[in-house]
Amino acid sequence: MFGYDTDEMLGKNVSIVNAPTNKTPEETRNIIVDILEKTGEWCGEIENIKKDGTRFWCHANVSLFEYSTTGKVLLSVHTDITELKNIEKTLAAKENLFNSLLENLQIGVYMLEVPSGKPLLANNASFNLLGRGILPEANSENITKSYDLYKVGTDIPYPNDELPLVVAMNGESKHVDDIEVAKPDGSRTQLEVFGSPIKDEAGKIVASLVTFQDITERKKTETSLRLHAEEMEKINKVMVGRELKMVELKKEIEDLKNS
Repeated sequence: MFGYDTDEMLGKNVSIVNAPTNKTPEETRNIIVDILEKTGEWCGEIENIKKDGTRFWCHANVSLFEYSTTGKVLLSVHTDITELKNIEKTLAAKENLFNSLLENLQIGVYMLEVPSGKPLLANNASFNLLGRGILPEANSENITKSYDLYKVGTDIPYPNDELPLVVAMNGESKHVDDIEVAKPDGSRTQLEVFGSPIKDEAGKIVASLVTFQDITERKKTETSLRLHAEEMEKINKVMVGRELKMVELKKEIEDLKNS
């Protein structure tokens, strides 16, 4: 494991197998020995170094006991966990990438555990859109009340069982754009919400995920365009009516001239 030949390590100080980190090999040895003298045992992860300089990670169990012929001895059992540490490092990098992506999204992301209905995840955009962070008391039974959700343009609480987040807990995807959230500062924001169930490899629903965005300005623009279109339609009808009336009047005048 350490790359030494048979008996080559005999008589050497144990610190030769400790890799230098923010502590020297001797400091690492002294820390472990101090604990051993107080408790009689030490276990943990430690970065070691081979004879050729290769660094690797071990999980070590060290025990202090009396040996009949030599007195106090330390028995150390090492298990190479380098591959495990590399996997952990890769997973940590992926998790960091995922978290960076999540926090930089301009849409809200919120997830509930199934079947408990407890919040699992929410990004900063969701905090800004809802005006609140994850509320410990929130669950699938009281989301509407906890986050002050209403039918758009009214003071009617949005039916809790119609929320995409709750519907997705039962395995169905849902999209709505008629939810309005009342923030603690008194302002209101209209939301477009997409809900989807999250399943494990066996197909079991383990979470409910929603993404949502502020569509307040978009809806105002759509309403303005619709009203403008309706007004133009009215004007067009009036103009067409006038044109038809003019045609009729011209015909009447021509008829009078010819009579």
